[in-house]
Amino acid sequence: MAVDQPKCSKCDWFPTCSDCCNSGAALDGLPDSLVQQHLLPRMSTSDKKVFRMTNPRQRQLVNQSVRTVLVPANALNSCPAGTKLGQPFPAARTLKAFDCEEASITDAALIKFLANSEQWLHSLVEVDLKKCHHVTPQLLAFLRASCPKLRKLAPSRWADHAALRSIATFPCLEELDLGDLDADIITIDDLGLTALTGLSHSLKRLGLSRCRWVSDAALCTLRQLSKLEVLDLSHTDIGPRGLSALAGLPNLHTINLTGCRNVTNEALEELAHVLPLAHLTLKGTLATNAGLQHLCALPRLTHLDLGSRWELDDTGLAAVASCPELKVLAAGSFNLVRPTCNPKG
Repeated sequence: MAVDQPKCSKCDWFPTCSDCCNSGAALDGLPDSLVQQHLLPRMSTSDKKVFRMTNPRQRQLVNQSVRTVLVPANALNSCPAGTKLGQPFPAARTLKAFDCEEASITDAALIKFLANSEQWLHSLVEVDLKKCHHVTPQLLAFLRASCPKLRKLAPSRWADHAALRSIATFPCLEELDLGDLDADIITIDDLGLTALTGLSHSLKRLGLSRCRWVSDAALCTLRQLSKLEVLDLSHTDIGPRGLSALAGLPNLHTINLTGCRNVTNEALEELAHVLPLAHLTLKGTLATNAGLQHLCALPRLTHLDLGSRWELDDTGLAAVASCPELKVLAAGSFNLVRPTCNPKG
């Protein structure tokens, strides 16, 4: 006759408490460096949540590995007064705030929440406000004064001319994402982008995806960003005249032109003068196989993405085969990679 074994009140699984309740003590015996360098990197997010619950020591180890602090709007009012983010998350260098269905991030609420984390803000390098739809330049002014090391910024998708003027005053900004993957941006236009010339000393990456009112005139202004390396112009109104303005940028190695319906063979002819170009995306443009011949003039082009709908013919194949440094070609259903060396026959 089987006798029921007593189950642990915590896990309701093991016959005795020693198997699960002492696991925290066993983990305490491991060196912190081993847990942080070998155990935590192999854990999923859900595993880390469970691991944090074993005991306060494990919670502290997990918190020390956190790199991004997420701040949902509905959590702002529930956090204890005087919360200092630098204490539970000393290694975090990224802040991501976002609206919820039942609450929205506001300038006053987020500034109040961050006010007690002055020391942590001084080490912050990235802020993502893309899904905060009710913030204003007041919050940007606070971040500029509080985050002297800020390198990456994704402002609200409703950023306007006033927001751009505020962003242009950040002293060390290297990456700026003004675009959106899911919805058109209607508050960013050519005139507003003139403010970004104030970042000519630092800006290296600029995202303008789905900024529908950005056209050739904007690039005539952005050519003053001499340190620019990566430019996302997908789903904008850019055409040949604007692309011709990029020829003077000495460090521009990546351009994304996905969905730009004004990019034709004439535009590819202009791109041939952007000599540092190494990565180019042409998905959904009006360029054809005949225009690919212009890319042969790019001495550093290594990656070319033509999109899944592009059908390479003999003319196109001959053109891409003539690109001296091309290593990766995505066209149609194929992703072709040139081997680094020829196999010995």
